[in-house]
Amino acid sequence: MNVLYFDELDSTNSYLKREYAHLPHETVVLAGRQVSGKGRMGRTWQAPDGNLSFSVLFRDQTGELALFPLFCALAGAEVLEERFGASIGIKWPNDLILQNQKLCGILCEGVSVGGQMQVICGIGVNITWTREDFDRAGLPHGTSLLLALGQTPDPTPLGEAMAARLIDLVRLWRAEGFLPLKARYEQRLLNAGREVQVLYDGHTVRAFAKGIDEHGHLVCENDTGIFTVQSGEASVRGLYGYL
Repeated sequence: MNVLYFDELDSTNSYLKREYAHLPHETVVLAGRQVSGKGRMGRTWQAPDGNLSFSVLFRDQTGELALFPLFCALAGAEVLEERFGASIGIKWPNDLILQNQKLCGILCEGVSVGGQMQVICGIGVNITWTREDFDRAGLPHGTSLLLALGQTPDPTPLGEAMAARLIDLVRLWRAEGFLPLKARYEQRLLNAGREVQVLYDGHTVRAFAKGIDEHGHLVCENDTGIFTVQSGEASVRGLYGYL
């Protein structure tokens, strides 16, 4: 694991997208401050001092690349549980949930070069954000380790541990397939057993979430039968709030 540290970056994902050609496989980039971070659906996300922002580069990847957001969520959940003794759930595909609020943001991006995909996994954990910070950012469902647990750990060793776990999970997937990781992920999947709304372009489908399949897609069922939802093609919301 090759680790690079920066006091400030626009975005750890953006740095790897610019510099990946000169960096080895499994490079980890940690930033003390991230000023132009990105989230899903084109949202912006900033990480001031004391919060955690890091990205991991996986070079020359093939196969089920849509699984990487799930690997990130599982790595984050396991490390946070081990370090803080808290119960961390996953809202499909990759939101980490602590006390019914979102603790962590994840964005995986790809750069295609010569038929191979360079996968960049970015993870941000809210450590020091206050309720006022979330209100100003328009994030009513957000929480931090400070708010939920009263703890403000050093972000650098936490990021190193989460990056190392993510790398281990990807290596395990390459060696043994997704099945062992699927079981670990589903143990924390909060959507399973709940009614959800699947938001496609211009319409909403109401269904019952059952779990995930071997591709990491969310398996749902309603009156029309069983169907799957792919990460990125739709958003999934609970019927009664964020979950």
